[in-house]
Amino acid sequence: MARPTAAGERWISEFRQAYPTWYAHARPLLEVGDGEAAFATYPFPALGATPWTPVWGAPEAARLGVVTTAALWRPGADSPPASSPEGDPRITEIPSDVQPGVLRIAHADLALGPAAADINVVLPLEHLHAMVREGRVADLAPRVFSIDGHRTRADEVAEETAPAIAGAMWEDGVTRALIIPVCPLCHQTGGLIAREIEASGIPTVTMANATDWIARVRPPRWARVPFPAGTMFGGPGNAGQQRRVLEEALGAFRCVQQPGGHVEVPEVWEDRFPARAGVATEAA
Repeated sequence: MARPTAAGERWISEFRQAYPTWYAHARPLLEVGDGEAAFATYPFPALGATPWTPVWGAPEAARLGVVTTAALWRPGADSPPASSPEGDPRITEIPSDVQPGVLRIAHADLALGPAAADINVVLPLEHLHAMVREGRVADLAPRVFSIDGHRTRADEVAEETAPAIAGAMWEDGVTRALIIPVCPLCHQTGGLIAREIEASGIPTVTMANATDWIARVRPPRWARVPFPAGTMFGGPGNAGQQRRVLEEALGAFRCVQQPGGHVEVPEVWEDRFPARAGVATEAA
């Protein structure tokens, strides 16, 4: 059985050398929310070849693991993510059978309204459970991994966060993994996690709507959606669109035949559906 591998990529040492100078300049910009100026000089990782694990078996036999970068947590069970310009490095494990109403979202670099109205825009649990009931997927892994994807320390993501999640997915018997970034920098964080999971022997699909960020990190398979940040599966209450997007994204396991390939999700953003009771927001 394959096991997760340490990141050990050449870019890490170069990144660590450049990071302190960048952060000294960028921290005050990050603290006032000027991400565009802060990341203009960011030492983006110069990543090597994209890992690749062939997809085997039918989707009906797959156990699906899920990672969301939306910083979700449960009052009384989890600690909320800490507020930091560099992002909170902790991994929160949420039972996949959780009731959406108990969740809170604390992502510091995201318009929280859509996810607060309907959790399925960042974590489509209702649709995933429906696919299991319909026999479209065998089952979900027992835990969903939630992180704060606004992580500037790419080296720590690659060497600590990503291997920890990959190892946990092996423990859970995951055979396919869906990675869900929700902000621009989340695409780097999620992509690094996808690369490590893939290198460990589990095929992955990463959602994306910030194509410049996803192009830099080059995850093994990805699905491009034409939606605003924080709304990866469609608008709040638009259950039909959310389900179609999820099915198109999971279709990348079948359609993408080479490392770094992607599928285009043929949907149009619609913001006319009623909000639903879902995830509450709460400051970290």
